[in-house]
Amino acid sequence: MINIDLYHTNDVHSNFEAFASISEVLKSKRTTDDIVLDAGDFNDFKDIMVTGTSGLGGMRLLELAGYDALCVGNNEGFSALEAIQMMGSTSVSLLSSNLVKLDGSPIPNLKSNILIERKGIRFLIIGVSPYFGYGREDVFNTFFAMGGIRSINPYPVIQHQLEQYKGHYDFCILLSHLGYQYDVEATQKIDGIDIIIGGHSHILSRAPEHIGKTWIHHAGDYGKNIGKLSMVIEGGKLIDCIGETIPISGPSDPMILKEIEVQTIIAREKLGKPFVSIPEFDFNLIYENTLVNFICDALKKEYPCDFSLMNHGIVNGPLQGNVSELDLLECSPSPLNPTRIQLSGRQILQALELSFDPTHCMDPGRGAGFRGSAIGALSFSHNVRYQKDPLKIWIDDREIQADETYDVMTHDYLQRGSGYPSLKTPDETAVFYDGYIRDLLKRHLGDTELYRSSKIPRRLK
Repeated sequence: MINIDLYHTNDVHSNFEAFASISEVLKSKRTTDDIVLDAGDFNDFKDIMVTGTSGLGGMRLLELAGYDALCVGNNEGFSALEAIQMMGSTSVSLLSSNLVKLDGSPIPNLKSNILIERKGIRFLIIGVSPYFGYGREDVFNTFFAMGGIRSINPYPVIQHQLEQYKGHYDFCILLSHLGYQYDVEATQKIDGIDIIIGGHSHILSRAPEHIGKTWIHHAGDYGKNIGKLSMVIEGGKLIDCIGETIPISGPSDPMILKEIEVQTIIAREKLGKPFVSIPEFDFNLIYENTLVNFICDALKKEYPCDFSLMNHGIVNGPLQGNVSELDLLECSPSPLNPTRIQLSGRQILQALELSFDPTHCMDPGRGAGFRGSAIGALSFSHNVRYQKDPLKIWIDDREIQADETYDVMTHDYLQRGSGYPSLKTPDETAVFYDGYIRDLLKRHLGDTELYRSSKIPRRLK
């Protein structure tokens, strides 16, 4: 009988202080015969160190902690082609069998799989990145394509890998960022996967789930736990997987903390050069302010529309003086794209009414792509006036009509209905534009006309 332990994490989202404690746990528990994997979204580009090093800083942490491989999650994927190539240049294998360039060619430094051996047992580890979502295929390519890559249906790719390496491995581990629903579906569509180490759904598995011949295990999120699977192998068969999730607390690995410091200095030096000097833009999560007004006006100017709207939580504080890319990342860390949607007057009025609730505005607003401290109220472009009592909105001096449809610029968090459910619109009817809201800010911060318009009040009473 042979016993091999597999340690794993997923969806750490650049919570590197927690990861320093994970590394310390690994140092105390792991042996050279163990396997250590991460199922994706380790590098979240909200983080200064990750953005300023194109993900390389995060990969250095995985190296120091002794990881064998990282699967490309959507957050690594959204970083675009150049950063993926950079992240794949370290000794930690960067895996995705279903991510390719737009022309279908392989991405340099990105591996489909790795073969590793422990105690004479050969493991084929295949990585897969997001492709499905909301019950549909091809969901993530709208955003992947902006960075020069695309994902393809993983199921035929996995089946091909299993057939291609037949006879060269004893067991297959699928390192998956598909999400729990599609991990389960993979067990039904593909024969030959022994273990799925999953991520993306932020699920914490108290024990591994055994579906058919496949064991599935997820380790939660944000570095709060580390998963452990103890594989029991006898007579060439995986007869059991004894699993647990270990809560993380206690001391931090000093090597990890030191590397975070080193890589953050590198990132700050790269991102910290001012590119514009601006007057003060004030900010408030609940009340109208010039910074969010400015963003709304910049959206309307760059993308002509009936009007634009934005939740205050897109930024974390004011801007003034000499501004650098570092300042913009700290001010607006959310990777959210300018998005065009069609809304009825009724939808807009319902959202505005909710915007007047301070308790709602201070909600943390968890949701895909949102990295702010709270949802915040709503603001509009300078051609809009609104009031609370009675609730009314005027667009270009004409009162909004409940049954009329309006062409609106915002971002994809609100388009999904996050924070303000009445604003939800289907992906098929939305138009997503390249770059994030902080990139929009970078392009327009020196525009004195927009600065003047940002001071125009939109709320009447």
